[in-house]
Amino acid sequence: MGCCYQLSAKFVLVFTALLTFVGTCLLGYGLYFKVEHKEYQSLSQWMAFELWAVGLCMFLVGSTGFWGVKKKNKWLLIVHWFFAFAAMALFLAASVVYMVNVGYLKDVAEIDSEKFGDTSDDASKANAALINDFQLSIYNTCCADKTFGATEAVLCGSTNSTCNGLVDNEKCGCIVDQKIYDDYLQKVDADLICEALGELTVDYSHENGPEKEVKIVGEIAEGGCGYGNPKSFQMVLLAYFEGVIKPFVGVLYGMFVFMLLQVICLCCLICGSREDYDDEYRRKQEAKRATAGSLSGAHPASQGPKYV
Repeated sequence: MGCCYQLSAKFVLVFTALLTFVGTCLLGYGLYFKVEHKEYQSLSQWMAFELWAVGLCMFLVGSTGFWGVKKKNKWLLIVHWFFAFAAMALFLAASVVYMVNVGYLKDVAEIDSEKFGDTSDDASKANAALINDFQLSIYNTCCADKTFGATEAVLCGSTNSTCNGLVDNEKCGCIVDQKIYDDYLQKVDADLICEALGELTVDYSHENGPEKEVKIVGEIAEGGCGYGNPKSFQMVLLAYFEGVIKPFVGVLYGMFVFMLLQVICLCCLICGSREDYDDEYRRKQEAKRATAGSLSGAHPASQGPKYV
């Protein structure tokens, strides 16, 4: 039993020390990001706030666990257990949500937009339709309405829709709901989003051709803006987010496993007897019991108090 407690204490100590260190680094990096990217004021403020929030949470959670083990304080460990359990559930939920959204992105990129038209009895189609119209509002703003001259995405069923006259193996990208599209269009910050997407690149194979690095928003001749086609633009977005989200989901699953081990180890520490792993504390308790026994003439059995 003592070995189990020792291993649990060391695991929690190392993990929480690392958590505290990473939280401190994120707080500092948030400040650096805000200063370094001040030209994108709204984006830098939002990203800095996110980094500060995550960093502060990691610092506080790590500190409670670290000092709980160092001071052998039961109440700090209980607080840390609740934090660890909540984080474990959050990591699992976030990974599931991200994978579901990747599924929606895949539907949008690989299915004709016209098929999202009737969403009254299908929640997945409704979500895909929203994502479709949001993506095309960005496409029209950054690619068709700017200097790149891409083919404009129009309402599905329109006479000038790019969906007209396509062969069976070609996919169509068109606007499903004009009102929702117009709402998104008003919210798109053209300068911020288009400039940011112009800096992002992804490896993409167009029409079964060789894979090459293309910009999400850029010159059509160089593969930017999905080679000037709405559906290809959605395919490029899918390729980019799959490349970003899947490794991120792997990290989330890894964090979930670590937090699960953390919760198990904390249970061992909180519920275990302190005398099993703290030699100095055990000697003090034995001395107290020996003194009490000599005064009363009795020899009480060892009770082994737990974390205090």
